[in-house]
Amino acid sequence: MKQPKSLVRYYSTDGTAHLKNTPLTKLTQLPSGIRVASGEGLGGVATVGLWIDAGSANETDSNNGVSNFFQTVALKGAKAKDIEALGGSVKGSAGREFTSFVAQARQQDVPQIVGALSDIVQSTSWSETNIESTRSGITSTLSALKHKGNFQTVVDHAHASAFQGTPYAAQPLGELATVKKITASDLAEYQKNFVTAPNVVVVGTGDLKHDELVALVEKHFSLPAGPATPAPGFVDFVGSEMRIRDDTVHLARAAFCYQVVARSHALYWPTRLLKVLLGAAWKRNSTAGVFTSSRLAETMGGEKLANEYQTFYAPYKTTGIFGVYLETTEGKLEDATYEVFNEYQKLASYINPQELSRAKNQLKLEILSAYEKQEKFAEDLAESVLSSSRVISVAEQWQRIDDIQVNDVLSLLQDYFTDVDPVVVAHGNTETLPDFNILRGWTYWNRW
Repeated sequence: MKQPKSLVRYYSTDGTAHLKNTPLTKLTQLPSGIRVASGEGLGGVATVGLWIDAGSANETDSNNGVSNFFQTVALKGAKAKDIEALGGSVKGSAGREFTSFVAQARQQDVPQIVGALSDIVQSTSWSETNIESTRSGITSTLSALKHKGNFQTVVDHAHASAFQGTPYAAQPLGELATVKKITASDLAEYQKNFVTAPNVVVVGTGDLKHDELVALVEKHFSLPAGPATPAPGFVDFVGSEMRIRDDTVHLARAAFCYQVVARSHALYWPTRLLKVLLGAAWKRNSTAGVFTSSRLAETMGGEKLANEYQTFYAPYKTTGIFGVYLETTEGKLEDATYEVFNEYQKLASYINPQELSRAKNQLKLEILSAYEKQEKFAEDLAESVLSSSRVISVAEQWQRIDDIQVNDVLSLLQDYFTDVDPVVVAHGNTETLPDFNILRGWTYWNRW
């Protein structure tokens, strides 16, 4: 019997309808050169952050770690405690290209937050006690990480191997030898060179008003006019291998990496889409298990080849690094590695249009989800301003995703993943990891 139309009719929703509910983004450049960006929202809570256009890539061999040292010691001062006294929170971080301070508090406390952030980055009164406390904390962290093979450690090793001989090889935490030698003079030099108006972006998200934030920044900040951080030149990428073998453990952790495009490149969005196609993150004991849209995750789970894997893409100003990190047991490393390399070849041979469409929708959801998290939203706005001197709306990001064609992804795979020297980093029980020349061969002859 034919069913009533009401029972067989399918409904679809235009995803763009949700865009009208995303925060309105604005950008203002003050006469001083400081840029202020915002994403206005509601909820009674606001996030205000300050980003400096400098990180470990702007350091030298003699002061590696000074960016991280600066942000850590700056948060030991009284003004950071003032934010906490309001019931808010503040934290800092240092990466390879940016250093940041991010505070969150009630909407009515935004003026105090802006004032405190201004004092935190402009203060020059670092007590010897705080400097030594900072040094002790960082060296303890570095010592603890030295023998660990977790995701961040392996990715740092991948940078060291891929970008050897360049500032991008250094880890943001610094090296033990240099951290032990950092002084107040080094901090003052960092502040003088990089905490300048052209290098600073203040971002507010959540329950605040853009014009009010601009007025507060004008009132509290009096940064020097320059210099601006010089643009980085071309960064060499060296195909290479690093094995840290330890047969006393039963686990192996490895990353297989490639040089890819910078943030400003036309293939930036296809690269982000490739990350989704491979599966951004998967764990064997997750509720999804083998029931996932990622073919690689289905293979890893179905054949019990890995405990987990994670795809990562770190885009920088003039280059980028893309890879898959996996954790597996000693007897499964070779098979798991093969499947990672083989997946690129499968995608390079054929991408189903439905598979591409699904990945696009997942990437759009990832973007929308970021707007629900004030801190992540602020970070995205800051990096957009520092990279392109503008804020990119959700609608524009969605349009760029919609514009991606199958051939764009195939071109990416052909130009950056086929017949190239990868970077291989392995830690733990690595006995069964194939020779580098075999892995190199898998980038071109292992056609599926």
